[in-house]
Amino acid sequence: MRRRIVGRILCLAALASLAGCGARTAPVPVEVVSVHALTAEWRAHGKRTFDKYKGKIVEVSGIVSLATNDTNVLLPLVRLADEDAKNRFAVQCYFSGTDWAAIQRLCEGQKLSVRGQLIESDGGEPMLLNCQLRELGESPALEATIAGLIEEYKTNDKKMAEKYDSHWLIVEGFVAEIERPKVKKIEVKENKQIVESEVADEHCFRFYFKSDDSAVRVCAVCCGYQNDDILKKCALVRVGQKIKVLGRCDKIEWRDKKRIELTQGRFLDN
Repeated sequence: MRRRIVGRILCLAALASLAGCGARTAPVPVEVVSVHALTAEWRAHGKRTFDKYKGKIVEVSGIVSLATNDTNVLLPLVRLADEDAKNRFAVQCYFSGTDWAAIQRLCEGQKLSVRGQLIESDGGEPMLLNCQLRELGESPALEATIAGLIEEYKTNDKKMAEKYDSHWLIVEGFVAEIERPKVKKIEVKENKQIVESEVADEHCFRFYFKSDDSAVRVCAVCCGYQNDDILKKCALVRVGQKIKVLGRCDKIEWRDKKRIELTQGRFLDN
């Protein structure tokens, strides 16, 4: 089922790009609907919902619950949730690959309005393709310095953990050390024979920032999928290079490793 959905997304994306090269067409009607209403309709009867919005542009507003380029179709995805936390369902919004520069700046909890085309699928959540950003709320990300984070940590590590836990931070600094993805050998069957193959244990790079204090370290963890934009950028970073990263501070290990980690890291252009 997942393979059929992926194939349909790729096919529709290709057709949309070809359609954009043709002659002018009549304006497409826009249907404004809430995330709550669209997900409820979809779960009640997906085919009927698709028929209802077929040939229209759907506009939805909500809060970002996920912004990633880590998808099977290598297209930027924003999962747009209802502002009512009680509704656990969301709308999956797929953007063009050229939109990643804007998508990677989005944070969980940020308000957003999106327009796209509803596609027919067997998924549990409605999917919008060829999405465009409409209205963008203020980013909840906080700007912080490497020295400032370390000082707060040394002053009261537990208080700092409570202050920044699950918050998005923007930090900038020079790379002191890089941990690259580990590669391990596994045995796989190929034509009924066992052969060895090398695979990445995880598609994650860890960038440790340079500081005057070696007792506490600030680290940005950047993970990607296969050959996407994040991994390409990770591979080009060198020790001594200055980088600016947006990441989520959800793991502060004050008891042993004394490391402040910013996960889901994304590179920001200066």
